[in-house]
Amino acid sequence: MHLTVAQALSLVRRLDVKIPDGSGVEIVLCSPTIALQSLKDEIKQLTASSKLRLGAQTVNEHDEGAFTGEVSAAQLRPLVDMALCGHSERRMYVGEKSDAVGRKVAACVRNGIVPILCVGENLHQRESGHGRRTVVDQLTAGLGHLTKKEVGQVVVAYEPVWAISTTKQSRHADPVAVEKMLGIIRDYLEEIYGETIGAHMYIIYGGSVEPDNTAAYLVLEDCDGVLVGSASLNWAEFSAIVQKASATIK
Repeated sequence: MHLTVAQALSLVRRLDVKIPDGSGVEIVLCSPTIALQSLKDEIKQLTASSKLRLGAQTVNEHDEGAFTGEVSAAQLRPLVDMALCGHSERRMYVGEKSDAVGRKVAACVRNGIVPILCVGENLHQRESGHGRRTVVDQLTAGLGHLTKKEVGQVVVAYEPVWAISTTKQSRHADPVAVEKMLGIIRDYLEEIYGETIGAHMYIIYGGSVEPDNTAAYLVLEDCDGVLVGSASLNWAEFSAIVQKASATIK
């Protein structure tokens, strides 16, 4: 819940000129819903338009109905390519439960939107030895409404709540610890859905991603990208992350 429409447009224009020529990195901008149409129109005019995609920050699990204030995947389909489902802030502050997140994931898939399923443990769960169980349970529920074939369309984002800068319990996430959990996620996907599907699904990391630590996460074996939080609100920091990613991912 940041930036007016005008501020969002200004950010993407500044970001445009900083995207390296020939970059193989794809950038998905998950803006507030009110800015999506304006951003879609603006991106068409930008030099780096082929690298920029739009994403929603959440969707409703229903395609339509009497749900005042909500926005469905069916309504978002003309505007976005992707959508966050089960972001940690939605789980914490809006009370989204894992099964509801799974229905949101399914709503995205049936409407041709790629869901970014967010999973991650909080500090208490981690320190009590329940981090793995928490993440696996969230994966099970988040993917539980899909067929095996549909699961392959999902992007999984590991965002440990204890490492997110906007939370009170925030602490640095060591790449070694991140690598271990990413490996657990990859192993789960391959075990449940088969190596062909699991090995080719995108897994990304989110948790206080900044220019200085971007490369350290992207070189991890099972990390296919990063989910940028507060740093994405500053065009200079965001563009620096894009440049780091472009230099790291080949």
